[in-house]
Amino acid sequence: MIAIDAVKRTSILVKRFGVYVFIPLFLLVAYGYTSSIHKQYRLTAKIQLKDVSVPQALTDLHSEYLVKQTLDNLPFGASFYASESPETELYGTEVPIRLEFESPRGMDASEALLRLDVLQGKYAVLDRDTVAYYDYDQVVHEPYGDFKVLRRTSKNFKSGAFLVRFEDPSKQLDEYYNNLKVAAADDDKTVALSITTGNAKKSAAFLYKLLKQYGGTAVDRHGDMINSKFMLTEKPEDNIEMASVSPIWFYFIALAGGMGIPFGRSYLRKKRRGRLSRRLIAIPKLVDHAIQNGFVFKHAD
Repeated sequence: MIAIDAVKRTSILVKRFGVYVFIPLFLLVAYGYTSSIHKQYRLTAKIQLKDVSVPQALTDLHSEYLVKQTLDNLPFGASFYASESPETELYGTEVPIRLEFESPRGMDASEALLRLDVLQGKYAVLDRDTVAYYDYDQVVHEPYGDFKVLRRTSKNFKSGAFLVRFEDPSKQLDEYYNNLKVAAADDDKTVALSITTGNAKKSAAFLYKLLKQYGGTAVDRHGDMINSKFMLTEKPEDNIEMASVSPIWFYFIALAGGMGIPFGRSYLRKKRRGRLSRRLIAIPKLVDHAIQNGFVFKHAD
């Protein structure tokens, strides 16, 4: 009886207050999930080939060797994130410091995550339970690499805390190679290249460096690329789109889920009542049918 009463009370509470309970609960879960999602940006550049065939260009551009050469010539060894918003990746002048490795990290180097507190005269490295202070331009020797932190020459220098992830070079190479999409586009002389990263500026830097490695490109005074293999027809910064799912869809799903539980229970309850009503209505017919069959069997005897 106690269990039955508890079920009845729960059912009454769900019926009366389900909408006010489940909708906020599902929206809270959606907020927690979307807050942890790292934003992803896809940038696309288009080039018009000169004396190179499309199949040959597709093969050369989407090669692991070219991707590795591109990454080796970019400051992608460490990724920066705002400490108060760890899902947002920062790049370039968005960070008041630069991190340089004394020598290229080996392909077997492991990934590491730490925090940097950037101050006016020095910076602090917080790794697990330890805190160490260093001067700018001072070489730091750690198991994950030898590096130094350089302060950008900017009048608007701001102190702050940043999360820094030292990338696994092998894993990073696989990610960029798999995220790089190269395909023929528009006509038989145009190729589209796209890359997805956590920062639009970072995606643009990668595509420009990749094209420069591919074509031995120079840049004229207007900022246009000059080489004998291709002509840049669409710049990557002109073709930016969000690659991650928009958070608004999670809120719609959460709203539907929060409404679905109480209203779904009400619908099922009405449906069961309808079935029960039809069965009650059919009882007289079943009794009449049973009496007639009994009469027939008795008459036959």
